[in-house]
Amino acid sequence: MQTSAAGRQLIEDFEGLFLHSYYDSVHVLTIGYGHTNIGNIPPYIAPGMQITKEEADQALSNDLAKFEARVMKIMAPVTLQQCEFDALVSFDFNTGDLLSSSIDDDIKSGHVQHAMSTLQLYNHAGGKVLAGLTRRRQAERLMFLGRVDEALKLAKGPQT
Repeated sequence: MQTSAAGRQLIEDFEGLFLHSYYDSVHVLTIGYGHTNIGNIPPYIAPGMQITKEEADQALSNDLAKFEARVMKIMAPVTLQQCEFDALVSFDFNTGDLLSSSIDDDIKSGHVQHAMSTLQLYNHAGGKVLAGLTRRRQAERLMFLGRVDEALKLAKGPQT
């Protein structure tokens, strides 16, 4: 499976597009749509680096390929619906914790509500609850449950 256009949009909306390198809330050097040096996936980021939108799109595609393969491997032999897959890719892309959480086991054993409750707990960074992560976990839950339009609306953030 591959992330759908809606799943990619969810990730892009939450990550934001940064064409210059910056340090995120937990001091990880980041660029593009949440691309880091973790995992040795090109491009390698250096402080002060700049990229084009096209390079950011390619970096996200490269990153997604890694997380798509991880989710498929972690969730095997469960057959996921596209919206479920997209939500889990977004979660793993953001946290890298799908395998170390109980979310995968809960889904495999049919305890989806418990899995979605656990997913909501992953809203901390640097020991603090972050409103953006709380909103992201809510959107991923909506996406997983097939409420794609609601998830994408939430990903856009508060309407001004």
